[in-house]
Amino acid sequence: MAGARLGLASHLINGLRLARDLAFNVLGFLPFGFFLAPLLGQHMAPGWALLLAAAAGSTLSFGLETLQNFLPSRVASNIDLGCNSLGALLGALAGARW
Repeated sequence: MAGARLGLASHLINGLRLARDLAFNVLGFLPFGFFLAPLLGQHMAPGWALLLAAAAGSTLSFGLETLQNFLPSRVASNIDLGCNSLGALLGALAGARW
């Protein structure tokens, strides 16, 4: 019985760590999109600015994840790439409406 409780507690702690990591990945790229979309919007249509800001955030994230393949203490992750891209997109949406 005690082992089952320990297993459940360990599982919950790992789930909370994962949720925290995902949230930090999204929040980390929000400012990128938030500031880039209005900056680009001064020079092009808002829809294109939003698309380009989100694509730039995704490209930056892809580059960072690719570089992590060459660092022995880091692990590249497609989930991180997706969360970072989502953060850039949400930031661009917020920045375009600002």
